[in-house]
Amino acid sequence: MLRLQRCVWLFVVLWLAEQQNVRSSEAPAENFDTSELKLSGEFPVDTLGKLHAEAAAQQEITASKMAVRILSKKQTHLIALFVLFLILMKVISVRMQKERKKAEEERLKVPPKAETEPASPPPQVPPVPKAQPEHKPAWFPGPLKDALDRRVTRGRKTKKQGRKDKAPEVPPTVVPAPGAPGVEHPVPPQFEGEQPYGGPAYAPAPIIEDDDEMRELKARMVVVNKLVEVAVRLGDELPPGEAQSIIDALKADAAVADQEERNYDVAKAHGDPNFESVRNHTANVLTTSLEKVRSALVQLSNLARQHGEELHASCSTDVTFTNVKELEEPLKESLDAPPVASCIATLSSLGNSSITLQQESEDSASQLRSLKFVDECDADNFVRFYSAISTLNHRRSTLKRLSDLDKEVKGFLLGMHKAFLKAKFQGERIPIGMQGNFVQGIHTVLVKSRPTSEGKSGSGLKKAELSKFSALFSEQTKELRSLDTAENIEGATKAYKRLQELNGTLKSLLDEQVAKISAVLLQEPLSKEEATSAASNMQKIGGTVASVADEFSRAANYALELASSKTEDVGAGLLQKLTKSKTTVDLASDDLSVADAVKAAFTEMSRQLKTEAKRLSSRAHEIVETNKKEVKYRLDGRGLESTALSNKTALKTEAAQKTGDAKLLDKQLLYLRALSREIGSADSTLRAVSTFNFRFDSQYNTELSKLKDTLEAEKTTARETQSIEAIAETIVTIQSIALQMRKTLESERCEQLSADISKARANLHDAGRQ
Repeated sequence: MLRLQRCVWLFVVLWLAEQQNVRSSEAPAENFDTSELKLSGEFPVDTLGKLHAEAAAQQEITASKMAVRILSKKQTHLIALFVLFLILMKVISVRMQKERKKAEEERLKVPPKAETEPASPPPQVPPVPKAQPEHKPAWFPGPLKDALDRRVTRGRKTKKQGRKDKAPEVPPTVVPAPGAPGVEHPVPPQFEGEQPYGGPAYAPAPIIEDDDEMRELKARMVVVNKLVEVAVRLGDELPPGEAQSIIDALKADAAVADQEERNYDVAKAHGDPNFESVRNHTANVLTTSLEKVRSALVQLSNLARQHGEELHASCSTDVTFTNVKELEEPLKESLDAPPVASCIATLSSLGNSSITLQQESEDSASQLRSLKFVDECDADNFVRFYSAISTLNHRRSTLKRLSDLDKEVKGFLLGMHKAFLKAKFQGERIPIGMQGNFVQGIHTVLVKSRPTSEGKSGSGLKKAELSKFSALFSEQTKELRSLDTAENIEGATKAYKRLQELNGTLKSLLDEQVAKISAVLLQEPLSKEEATSAASNMQKIGGTVASVADEFSRAANYALELASSKTEDVGAGLLQKLTKSKTTVDLASDDLSVADAVKAAFTEMSRQLKTEAKRLSSRAHEIVETNKKEVKYRLDGRGLESTALSNKTALKTEAAQKTGDAKLLDKQLLYLRALSREIGSADSTLRAVSTFNFRFDSQYNTELSKLKDTLEAEKTTARETQSIEAIAETIVTIQSIALQMRKTLESERCEQLSADISKARANLHDAGRQ
């Protein structure tokens, strides 16, 4: 390489010198003779010819300068190319030196051939000397052989022929006659190839086959590795603690066996001289590890059976569902309300679903009791252990979720029932209460202004009658509190029935009192002072409307807040863009507001409830503003009739009844929010199932595609449904689809694991037959 670089530099120097000579030879003369041309004749000098010669000389000078400039530029380019060429040659030289050095290091690391190969016995026949093959066709026998050796050449040898080395002469080898005693045929020498860069040559390693024991152990390891994968899945289904410690030990033992098997394969492939000892060690390690793994799998199967019994017991005892038939009689008064009927339908469907799930858990528990696992021959049973435990866990969690939903819906049903009964009762109680207060006020006025005669007061009423009415009204107020604080539907219904009984008694007493006072007033109307006192009393009674109106306003605003989405605070354009954009909402998330969840799951129903909440809020504002207006109270009809007081009574009654409607509305929103979580749970099941790798030609894959389409159709129906009773039916269908998708996943997974185990066991049986 150094010689090549020196030659290149010498060539560059010579080439530059040659170019310099060329430029100097092509340059024009420095001085031009400007004197007049001397002619041989007597003719005068040709002035025109002289000018022409000068112009030609000047043109040659200009062309020469341009040529020199162009040549200089080409020379620069060529020099740059040569420099790049030299740099490239230097890089190649350095790289070759590194490779040569690396090869030399590798050659030094390789052990000598004498150490790696076993010593061979000394040959009985002296080795045949190696001879280089002659450069002539040896396949021509007979007398033509000498003729072919004589080459036809000219008198003078060519350059290539002169450089060829003569082949060394090989002494003739004495070939003994076949069958001669005491003489063996010499073995022809084996020419061994050489490793690159002069390294020592290696003989090919002999091919070693596994014996029957190793084939069986390897086949058992394949089955065991598949079982370890299933065991890891089973450990995820079991409670942490003991199961995790078993899994860790199981994985460690399997890893030791795998590593030892790899070492054995490496020794076999390289023809290890100590292969027999390696083989024995590997067989011992594999046998020990397989026994440890088998023992761990047995412990895991026993733990799974025990945990399965606990899961089965939990599915029966830890979950409770409402008996709808027992609620038919207590809900007789409010069953006509659509939200109450929808809750009843949901509770009924949850009870039916729980029966199906508990039956499936019973089947899985029975399967666990019948399974047993001893060794890898029972590998299919171990897969069934995992499948049964996975099914029990899912059924238990589903039952727990449905049981919580049952309690939640039952709580909403209780709130709806109480709100409905109280609103219905207040429509009857408030007129009686306001009329009774007015009667007592007139009685107080008449007693003060008119004397008592013949044991009767000026109002014609007895004190005992008024006291009885007050006591019954106070008792009714306590029963009303019992209705508000009732913890079950039966208690609320009983309180309502007592209120109805007291209300009937109060109404009869009030009618008698009103008739007596009216008769007194017909005989002797109120004086001016009495009328003023009565008006003041009516004003106090009318003042009680404010508290009821404020309560109605709070209930209506709360319902509107629940029905309004958080995104409604933005502009109309952005809101329209958000409603048109198709986004995925996680309905199972607790961070989602009630309005957003209900709107995403039940769009049309959400719109209706929101409209109703706005109407109630607007009406509450009107009632509050109307109650604030000044009213002139007086008796303007026969007896105790007062238009102003009647208007206040109607306003208070409406506010109380609308308060019940607002509370019923917010319970509907919360109820729909709970149902939307079931749609979110179905979506979660769909995502979990979709992540599993189904076989393309599996029947479960086709079934899953149909279930996906059905689920999307039911979700669309739920969004477009305008009836809350129809929503309950749709949720039942969605729950059934989600459960069916889960069963499809379990069946597909069990079949895939069983197929892998069966394939591994088939290899084990083949190894046993061999």
